[in-house]
Amino acid sequence: MTQLVLNIEDTSLIPSLKQILGAIKGVTIAKPLKIKKDDPTSFSKEEFFARIDEAKKGPSYELKEGETIEDLIERIG
Repeated sequence: MTQLVLNIEDTSLIPSLKQILGAIKGVTIAKPLKIKKDDPTSFSKEEFFARIDEAKKGPSYELKEGETIEDLIERIG
């Protein structure tokens, strides 16, 4: 399935667009996701990359040869 995302400045056009697009065979209109303000997994693109940069500053760990993930967790505490 192919998706098309539209950015519409004039929100008064949305009802007309939904009606026109909904009349086309095979076209469905997805409902927008409702994001909860207290959802810790919901953040902007800028916040996401800031968190990635912050994580890169912290320690990193690698599995040693023959080590399992359980061994790594035990080793790093």
